Amino acid sequence: MLYLLHENPIRDTHHKLLIRYMDELGLDYELIQFAPFDVEIEFKTQRKDAWLFGTFALAHMVNKYGFYPGSMYNANHDFEVYAPKYGMHMLNHDALVLNFTDPLPADAKWDMFFARPCGDTKAFTGQVFMRDSWDDFVKRQVDNDKLRYIKDNPEKIRVLISPLKEIASEIRCWVIGGRVITMSKYKEGRKVVPVNMDHDTELREEVQKLVNIYQPADVFVLDVCRLSGDNAGVKIVEINCANCSGFYAGDMRALLTNLEQHFSAG
Repeated sequence: MLYLLHENPIRDTHHKLLIRYMDELGLDYELIQFAPFDVEIEFKTQRKDAWLFGTFALAHMVNKYGFYPGSMYNANHDFEVYAPKYGMHMLNHDALVLNFTDPLPADAKWDMFFARPCGDTKAFTGQVFMRDSWDDFVKRQVDNDKLRYIKDNPEKIRVLISPLKEIASEIRCWVIGGRVITMSKYKEGRKVVPVNMDHDTELREEVQKLVNIYQPADVFVLDVCRLSGDNAGVKIVEINCANCSGFYAGDMRALLTNLEQHFSAG
């Protein structure tokens, strides 16, 4: 299988490491250029057996060129699709879902909350808001056309609004063919702390149980968290597209090896 790698992110240490592993494993790859507002992707290859590692925009566009497996992005990468499947296993199972421009309900029980887009659109980064700061944020984005994925149809962007939770740590899990392949902690409290978690067999078993409930794609990234206090346990934070997710301290060699095995097996 050929790997299409967006050249700009290659400056990142993890992508350089990815290339090193590809060289060691004897895998074919092509570096591609793509600017933020490009509407087409240029390739040298004539091959169609290709997997993309790149940006969100590339993951949305690449499959129109007939690559397989190409990108795993599909309509299942949406909170409104996968949250009902996982139910109470979702961290934000109690979230309100609104259109971006809808006013917050007057009877909402919390004045401080977490908000992010329901879809994997990168319309804006999930973050904590106060009620007043959310209203100001929405108004600024609509009035100034500041956000690329909001400005055309702001009323159609769906967002989740959820009360804050006490999160002890957050872990990114790569899933291929229904199996948890590698895991990396990426946050401890509020600090970014990349640590490989493949040694944690208890965590792997808990995550695998969640994966067994529902799989939105052949390959996907499942972000989970461990809660603190009386609510200790593993909950799902969100699902991300495997083609455009950061690696943190995940085992990239294992990731590449399992991608090869999975797709060579059909």
